[in-house]
Amino acid sequence: MFQLNTACRGFLTGAALCVFFSTMPSFGFAQAQGTDQTSSQTTEQVDALANSPEEEADAPETAPAQGFRPIEFSTGTPLNAAVAGGGVNGAGFVILNQDRLFFESAYGKRALEELQEQARALQSENSTLTQDLEAEENELAQNRSNMEPDEFRRRADAFDEKVQAIRAAQDRKLQELGEQEEVARNNFARAIVPVLQAILKERGAAGILDSRVVLLPSPDINITDDAIRLVDQILGDGAE
Repeated sequence: MFQLNTACRGFLTGAALCVFFSTMPSFGFAQAQGTDQTSSQTTEQVDALANSPEEEADAPETAPAQGFRPIEFSTGTPLNAAVAGGGVNGAGFVILNQDRLFFESAYGKRALEELQEQARALQSENSTLTQDLEAEENELAQNRSNMEPDEFRRRADAFDEKVQAIRAAQDRKLQELGEQEEVARNNFARAIVPVLQAILKERGAAGILDSRVVLLPSPDINITDDAIRLVDQILGDGAE
């Protein structure tokens, strides 16, 4: 029996960029039970998935995406010594919300939209494949009574192999989409280094800490808004 499952991978953490895809197990047409079964709920499930609302990215305070290293600038002084002594040469540390910097900058918004567009295309492609396979399965099941058992088993096995190949191909596309996110964030991290260094120099700060590791920080040491404005001014949307 054809079964439609869903998987949702959140690309660009907090953006709820979900890609739904079909996992297609061995059909077998319930041969062990000797009965014909078809998937009457498949179309309804696909429609429900396609119409699922997307959530807004609202400066999530979540862990960075896998492969994306937090940006930290340091003078080499141990953190406890820098905090206790007011930093190096009297200069303290500033804090940065890296997710906000990426998601709210023109660069990040452009990268996110490109990934969402690819995700929507993949979702549409998977829906079409699901419908085609469902129709093929139904046709094979309906013609079973007109086939010899060996002939039906041969066609059913071939259909099962086809489904497995399609699932593997679509899974690879999903994985590649996730890898593109990591590349986009890492490229962004490299591009903003001079911008953050300029802010450090202007503030006379010893280094930048991730805002998620600082408890009850003073708003005065949060450079996220300044960083977004300066990144937009210097890098724009980062499109080539």
